[in-house]
Amino acid sequence: MKVLACGKLNLTLELISLTDKGYHVIKSIFQEISLADAIEINKSDSDKILTLSNVPLVNSTVEKSLALFRKETGIFHPVTITIEKSIPVGGGIGGGSSDGAGTLILLNELFDHPLEGDRLLKLGEAVGKDVPYFFYGGTALVEGMGEVVKKVRNLKNYFLIVVPGFHISTKKAYSTFDKFGDFSSGRMTDTLLTQIEEKNLCGDALNNFLYNDFEITFRKTDERFIRLFDSLNKETGLSFHLTGSGSSVFRVFSDYEEGLSMKKYLEKLGFKVFLCENVIR
Repeated sequence: MKVLACGKLNLTLELISLTDKGYHVIKSIFQEISLADAIEINKSDSDKILTLSNVPLVNSTVEKSLALFRKETGIFHPVTITIEKSIPVGGGIGGGSSDGAGTLILLNELFDHPLEGDRLLKLGEAVGKDVPYFFYGGTALVEGMGEVVKKVRNLKNYFLIVVPGFHISTKKAYSTFDKFGDFSSGRMTDTLLTQIEEKNLCGDALNNFLYNDFEITFRKTDERFIRLFDSLNKETGLSFHLTGSGSSVFRVFSDYEEGLSMKKYLEKLGFKVFLCENVIR
């Protein structure tokens, strides 16, 4: 059994507050994209987790999903899980979370759906905070700590993603924000939501409404991001935007050929670039 585990971009990402336990409450618009990992799971004689790419599995959500599925269901039949990684690790594109959701979906199907409805969603939440979104996909408003998901109107867009040659861990990103950043009100997300739902805004015009609290913080505190944004702006004359807690940045295009032309141009300059489209579900 196979599934494509698609990545995501954050069109907005606002950090609203801290819970009593120190978790960050967010308000964000997630967009599923066609850049995807491929996952296949089959019953076998012994457990195997294989990768068909040079991208390592670090703190694998696939392994965590398998362990939690077995604990929840009591099903311990050996499986072979094969993963072909295409989504860059640690880029803010949600590859790990998507792989976790895809693994749970496949395991549930392979063993005749022992987990129904909320049980599967709750298990996803235990794997990772962003995992519940990937059971819905498409365009969605995501709140709380990632567990509150509400679908939003799907619009046709193309996304040019630049993956820089440096990485920032999620833990480091949040600690940097806690030290230097300011909490948001959610207004930027509400504004973009209105533009999408009521005005059918899409394509290039979306770039004027993208927002990320981590980007605001990094532009003030991290020389690597400052150089990255300055370089992209200088070379293209365009603004790019951070996704997640980084380190990948992106820009929205209405026209595929325009995005492809920019992709080729940036690749000649030495940037690692992906061009993809939104996924409609």
